[in-house]
Amino acid sequence: MRGSITTIALYNELLQVLSTSSLHKPHIKQVGSLYSLFSSSSSSTTQVDSSPNCFKGIAQSVILRCPQYFDKSKVQDFANASLKDLLSEISGLVPRLTRRVRRVSEPKPEDVLELLLGFELQCGKVGFDTRKVESLWGVFKWVSEKVEGFKHEPQSCEVMASMLVRVGLIREVDVLLSTMVSQGVLLGSGEIFCSYMVEMGFDLRDVKKATFEGVIRLLCRDGKIQEARDFVKEAMAFEIKPSNLVLNEVAYGYCEKKDFDDLMSFYAEIKCAPEVVAGNRVMHSLCSHFGTRRAEPYLQELELLGFNPDEVTFGIMIGWSYRERKLKNAFLYLSEMLRRHLNPHVCTYNALISGVFMEGMWKHAGEVFAEMVDTGTTPDLSTFRFLLAGYCKARQFDEAKRIVFDMASHGLIQLSSDEDPLTKAFMVLGFKPLAVTLKRDNDVGFAKTEFYDNLGNGLYLDTDLDEYEKRMTGILEDCMVPDYYSLIKKECTRGNLKGALVSADEMIRWGQDLSLSMISDLLKGLSASYSHTKEITSIVDKKLHLVNQVDQETLNFFAQAYGKKGLTHNTKIVVNGMIERHLKINNETCSALVKAFCKKGYFVYCKTYILNMILKLRSEPFGSMFCRFCCLIKSHLCYIAS
Repeated sequence: MRGSITTIALYNELLQVLSTSSLHKPHIKQVGSLYSLFSSSSSSTTQVDSSPNCFKGIAQSVILRCPQYFDKSKVQDFANASLKDLLSEISGLVPRLTRRVRRVSEPKPEDVLELLLGFELQCGKVGFDTRKVESLWGVFKWVSEKVEGFKHEPQSCEVMASMLVRVGLIREVDVLLSTMVSQGVLLGSGEIFCSYMVEMGFDLRDVKKATFEGVIRLLCRDGKIQEARDFVKEAMAFEIKPSNLVLNEVAYGYCEKKDFDDLMSFYAEIKCAPEVVAGNRVMHSLCSHFGTRRAEPYLQELELLGFNPDEVTFGIMIGWSYRERKLKNAFLYLSEMLRRHLNPHVCTYNALISGVFMEGMWKHAGEVFAEMVDTGTTPDLSTFRFLLAGYCKARQFDEAKRIVFDMASHGLIQLSSDEDPLTKAFMVLGFKPLAVTLKRDNDVGFAKTEFYDNLGNGLYLDTDLDEYEKRMTGILEDCMVPDYYSLIKKECTRGNLKGALVSADEMIRWGQDLSLSMISDLLKGLSASYSHTKEITSIVDKKLHLVNQVDQETLNFFAQAYGKKGLTHNTKIVVNGMIERHLKINNETCSALVKAFCKKGYFVYCKTYILNMILKLRSEPFGSMFCRFCCLIKSHLCYIAS
């Protein structure tokens, strides 16, 4: 045992409070406040007498109340106990459920899950006893080892881990987490366990990779970047090398704070460089806040540390250079990219084409486009749109007509033989038919003439010229930095969720971050389809701090999607979060929740959970709400029976 026993005892007292907190409350703020205690206490190796008589006041009180933390002789070893003996230890709490498990020769995963849920509910009323939880852990292990082909439900693992943590059986949780990770099962409670490991002052050499990463993620999400940085350095002293996930979390935290000097010193201290996605995030943040002039020295410093920029890194620098009207710098970055044998991204070529037009060098736009095709980069609809806007801005309408024919040959638009290609070009650029027309100036003196064609005819545009110029310029400027938000919103509106997810991945690759509105649009679209639960879970895991802020309607869709897939635990987590934010849970969400519980046969747990939920909500009369839930349960029971 490390450090002062008094300090450790206080840890355990605080952990009791933390462990009873809701998973949706910002427990990391409490964890962060204890971090400094961990750092100082872990450095001491003094051995002291841990008997309760040696202490006074709060220390003695805590040790007497929680002997399992200090006197291991008082905890019975259930390693060799039979299933009957293990069930006997907990039968007083859940007699009906233990009888059910005892009567079958080979318990099923759903039987064990119901036992765990019932045990957790009862302990919530009378308190968690170490001996009984350890006996339940024995049951959990017994069925895994003795029943052939037995595999616990992921929710069973979470519930078991949560109860083990509550009573301080951390080593057992570590065994459980390691086993589940090796089986490819990810536990939502893993991060909480990681935090507790830190507070209890375990030797960092005993900490698993997932534990270390979880602690860093929690600290960074709470804005405690310095604490995360210190923890990384301390871990490295124990020869624990930070993974890309750890480096990414720290980098994102520093980007949020716009503290890039500290970020560079962090990389220099640990002698590690970020991987390309994190590096691109740093470069995008630098360019957007301070410009390319400030960003370039940081890129050079990152390369000295071992960072390998890719085509997107240079694409970011090119796009922002054009936005700053630094055409020469943009072509220097392009030259460097080609020197390194990197193929420019289609967005980079789009920016190059638009930048040339914006500088009035329309003749060179065709050269850039030709090089794009020669390098094997396939132009997209946006490429042709930028070419059209550029040529129309430069009044090169013959070139614009040629682009329209190219678009038709690529199958990007439909062009009939009797359609005017120039009118089609204006329509592609967002103008209504006949809103822009090209006319010949027949007046004496050519008073209206803006430009001349190849035959010397004076021509002019019959339209609102201010609106025309504004639209052309706006289209060209939009491509300087890829606008993935508009793409995601458009794909979600069309119902093309696969396209929206691809755009979201590309957005992250370009160093941009998903905003709250983007998360809301994605979750709403994915939830409405009821077939993208894996993608929903991925977004939730990455952007939990934003998911907890989305609107009521989206969360109801979200919970229904989980419920209809039978993911009761995920549904419950969403509903609990809505309750804590005092949001209205609609009838469809209630129905999905009840149906999910009933399909798995969790009738008793369903009733208890719903009653607790009704007491918390109090948003409508108790009687009517309870009757509504009873009707839901009855209808779903009848459906299952039929």
